[in-house]
Amino acid sequence: MLMAEEPYAEGAAVVADLARDIRSQGFALEYVDVGGGFGVPYRDDQFAADGPAFVRAGRAALDAHGLADLPMVIEPGRALVAAYGILVAQVIQPKRSGDRRWLLVDAGMNDLLRPALYQAHHRVEPLVDHGAVRVPWRVAGPVCESSDDFGTHPLPDPPPPFVVVREAGAYGRSMASTYNQRPIAPEVFVDGTVGQTSVRVVHA
Repeated sequence: MLMAEEPYAEGAAVVADLARDIRSQGFALEYVDVGGGFGVPYRDDQFAADGPAFVRAGRAALDAHGLADLPMVIEPGRALVAAYGILVAQVIQPKRSGDRRWLLVDAGMNDLLRPALYQAHHRVEPLVDHGAVRVPWRVAGPVCESSDDFGTHPLPDPPPPFVVVREAGAYGRSMASTYNQRPIAPEVFVDGTVGQTSVRVVHA
């Protein structure tokens, strides 16, 4: 997953070079798509690529290749929507074994497949943060699969009644399934500010 704009800018230069060659052969171009698909900072120590810097670099590449008259298309992808979706889960049961802490929640791999599919990391946090000291908990879902595992996350002890799985706005609902006869979680849109919030159920 690319988290810096430089590789994208290098790719845009390659695309611009190709577009110039195609145009020199007499083919008409309506626009040039320089790609994108920026990585998402799923961890606290990660930072997203600088989108505006990539736009400027892509535009400069087109201009330098004699394509200044053509519109440039970019595809930000998941970077636009990932942070705006969360998966809310209820804590079913904590389990302790020596120094190890396991937290069973009612959301599973059918609701958010990425961790089970390719060990993607999604931050798990309390739904309401009361500022309590946090300790490591291994968060697992209720599906009877060893891959139904959201990883280890710092959470209070005793654990909160609800947690949120962050950055689920990309590839969350779109990859959800009814695996193991589990229903797909309702999808809710929340609009507004604190004190003026409206909630709309999109899929129940």
